[in-house]
Amino acid sequence: MVKRLSFSLALQVKLAGQAQEACPLCNTSLFLSKHGSPQKVFEIAHIYPLNPTVHQKNVLASILPPTDLNHEHNLLPLCPTCHTNYDKNMLIEEYEELVKIKQKMIDRENQQAIAAYFPIEEDIQKIINMLYDEDSLGEESLVFEAKSIKSKLDDSMSGLTKKRIGDSVDQYFRIVREKLIVLEHSEPNQSALIAGQIRNFYTKQDSLNLSQEQIFENVIDWILSKTKSVSNRRYGAEIVASFYVQNCELFDDCTK
Repeated sequence: MVKRLSFSLALQVKLAGQAQEACPLCNTSLFLSKHGSPQKVFEIAHIYPLNPTVHQKNVLASILPPTDLNHEHNLLPLCPTCHTNYDKNMLIEEYEELVKIKQKMIDRENQQAIAAYFPIEEDIQKIINMLYDEDSLGEESLVFEAKSIKSKLDDSMSGLTKKRIGDSVDQYFRIVREKLIVLEHSEPNQSALIAGQIRNFYTKQDSLNLSQEQIFENVIDWILSKTKSVSNRRYGAEIVASFYVQNCELFDDCTK
């Protein structure tokens, strides 16, 4: 029998943060307010059971257990009801779903670390601000040939995202380029520096064998993480990311 550990408060808070403070199975809050103070209302569950029952062993017969069952990668915060139901009525489908949910949490945490490591000039914020201040934004279309965009994108990217990128390039490429020219006049070489940083971040993402869909969303999140005052302007960050798809820093090398 494997010994059940007493998990530290720091680990419990970390796991709750990974789950964005909601039960991964029912989405109820992991904290409640009592007398004006937050109260913990979750339990730490083992995705692969610590000491499987006969029923759990049968359900997980084809699954190789983790080397360390108490490792945080095998732990999730669940509300008491979901924890009890999961342990007593385990289904292979639910186990597999929790494994996927946990992996997404780990991936998100890894991306946050990567985003913090890779710098991008704060002037990228100026570009996004300029987009929102532009009165005529999107009134004029460049109408790039569809092939020039689609040839850069593969089947790992959804049709909807491809269309979003194509529309952004058609409508806003010239505007973003003009804003970069304005920036270049006041700060020479900034546009080239930003382009290089975008390329470096993409190269790191590509080395992780992620899909283009994942990489594009990660680039947007990264740009937003460096533009704190406009963190609610995701569409602006998406326009900028789409610009660099057409400009060859993302998904293509125009020098080839």
